[in-house]
Amino acid sequence: MDNDDPFQTHNHNLNEAPRYKPPRARGIRRGEEQPPLLLLSCVPLCLFLLVALVFMLLWHVPGTSVTVALACFIGSVLTTGQSSTATKDSPSALRDTFPLAMCLFGVVLGTMSGVYAYEALTAQFYSAALGQSYSRVLACSPAAAYADAGKIHFADSSEVNVTMSLGFQNRNTYCVAPIVDNSSAQTRRIDFWAVGINCCESGNKFECGSTRKSVAKGGIRAPPDGFFIKSGQEFKHAIEQASAIHNLVVEKDPILLAWDADPTLGQNASLLAAIGVVILHAALFALFTFAVLAATVLLSGTARGSGLPK
Repeated sequence: MDNDDPFQTHNHNLNEAPRYKPPRARGIRRGEEQPPLLLLSCVPLCLFLLVALVFMLLWHVPGTSVTVALACFIGSVLTTGQSSTATKDSPSALRDTFPLAMCLFGVVLGTMSGVYAYEALTAQFYSAALGQSYSRVLACSPAAAYADAGKIHFADSSEVNVTMSLGFQNRNTYCVAPIVDNSSAQTRRIDFWAVGINCCESGNKFECGSTRKSVAKGGIRAPPDGFFIKSGQEFKHAIEQASAIHNLVVEKDPILLAWDADPTLGQNASLLAAIGVVILHAALFALFTFAVLAATVLLSGTARGSGLPK
């Protein structure tokens, strides 16, 4: 055979079998690999944390937290969906749908965690930080004069009367005790009440907040009821019972206070506690995510080994 033939570009051994070149997966360029599934599993956790913190801090701002949560979810769907699009050569459809499904769980559970943390703790922080602060208030004063109060420091003559306390049981024990003034101006009308949950026993053992401290003369306004926390309604039921037992006259909308020796320190503690609740929920969600990831990998390997359709 003439080696100078211009149409001959390769020398092939006719007895040599052609090498098999496996087809490339569609949508994946040469040298490009799909992100590891473990890396994609971190996206739902980050999404959970972001959404939970937004709702914990901005739930009281109409539309802001919902808008941010939707934007985060859409962005995560676009990111994880592009990197884990199901193809015919995918090991299993479970591996491809895992990131998207966990992103949805991250948004939903993050929203619930953030709203709960806001209603249980952050709302009390905002109530104290954004409300008016009053000092040397007499407990015999009308509640209407302090309707916008966030923090109240009472006069030295005012105290929590634990002998008239009461605990209303409805799964939890909702404890209330009237705040009274020792002066002659005090009547049977009680407009200020110290409140707490699961901090009193039968009788007059009211030990909520800083009640044991004689120097404690202040309180933080209890937040209004929400979706998860409805303690305000239960406190009012306890106040109605206490007023009936001790023959007291109660304002229609009494001021409920968490008794605290230092209301400013108490409001900051509420914010830190809310962050702690979100971090705890995020840790539980991380365990749940990695458990689902392990199950997904296990099921994908079982389907591949048994020859099931992919």
